[in-house]
This record gives sequence, C-alpha cells and structure tokens, in this order.
Amino acid sequence: RDALLRAYSKVPHLTLYVIDVRDVVLFNIKALTNEKAPGNRYLLSAERITYLGLCNFLTDEFCSQGYDPPAAIMASYKIKIMCLFNKTFAMMMAMFGNNPPAYNTEKVKADFSDIEFRTAKETIVDAAYSLIELGIVEKKPGYRGRGQEEEEAATGAQ
Repeated sequence: RDALLRAYSKVPHLTLYVIDVRDVVLFNIKALTNEKAPGNRYLLSAERITYLGLCNFLTDEFCSQGYDPPAAIMASYKIKIMCLFNKTFAMMMAMFGNNPPAYNTEKVKADFSDIEFRTAKETIVDAAYSLIELGIVEKKPGYRGRGQEEEEAATGAQ
C-alpha cells in the first residue's frame, strides 16, 4: 500500500520472502492428503526479493496508470536512526541489508514436488490491483484495471 501511495520517496534495503496467499491455501489442501506431511513443519516462500524489487514490479505495472512507487534506496544510517523511534523499522532490521536470514524451503520441494508457486511479481501486482479495486488505494485517473492492456490489444487486433 505504502509503495503504491509513495508514502516514502526512498525505501529501506530490505529482503522480503514472498508467497502468495492463494499458494498457501493450495499447499495446505495438498498437505492434508500428503503422506509425508504429518508431524512436519514447512516454511513457504516462492521468492526472495528486495523492497526496491517490489517497487520495481509496481512501477512496471502501474507507472503508466498514474502511480509512482519509490525508485531509490534509503541511506542505511537514516534507517538506523528511524529504528530508535519506530518499532516496525526496528523489527525489520533482521532483514536489513545483504545479510537476510537464511530460510531453507528444500523440504517443501522434496515432499511436494508437484507444487509450483506464483512468482513474486505476479503476487505483488495482483495484490496491488486488489488494494486499488477494494478502495484501499485510490484509483488514479489513468487506472486501467487488471488485464485491460491485453483486452485492448485483442480488440485492436480484430
């Protein structure tokens, strides 16, 4: 939400582990019938991206629709100062910089070889469309909605 609204002109250098909620639901359904699942815990993550990478996904999709996500990294000393006053930033320090926690999702791949997660880009872009369509983020005058470019291209080709 904040990235679409450009709540900040720059973003912290954070690493994010992304999984689509729809994939989590499908995984849980499969886990109910998988013989290897009982007694195990699974960490789900489709991709590891940076916060700036998330903003780049949004820029690619929404810049032409009137949105202007941040496109630069905030200086690390500013984040450290913000952590002194902001609990959210302080909690995010574990993900700060080039040393994110190492999460191993190999058990998921081994026990559920048939599962394929959505890409981080698809997840982020779909979530942003949902935020706009639900009115959580304001619809800009240039907003086209999901799939409008494909529909316009298909009708223009006929």
